[in-house]
Amino acid sequence: MRLRNFEIIGEAPDYASKKTFRVRETRNEVMSHGRINTLSPLRDNIHCFQAGDKGARGIDINTLHGKTNDFRFLDISKTPADSEKRIFEAAWSDLGRPAPGKKP
Repeated sequence: MRLRNFEIIGEAPDYASKKTFRVRETRNEVMSHGRINTLSPLRDNIHCFQAGDKGARGIDINTLHGKTNDFRFLDISKTPADSEKRIFEAAWSDLGRPAPGKKP
């Protein structure tokens, strides 16, 4: 599978915002059996997976570090805004938002 990690550049808008902001791709690697990828709340925390032709299986192990934050999905442009610096435009997605009146 392909695994990509990103970090937000500067300040991201509030989750309710439709404004775009920029993210930098920090890793883009092909993972195979026995390989791992690590991230933290401050490093490489945005991540996406793409299974290969034979599919993929993975496990996500999380550890709570202090206060929990809200969670949202992110739409990242397919084409970089700056390919040399691996910078992409992004926006918070409605996917993963709780229904009105429901807690996340």
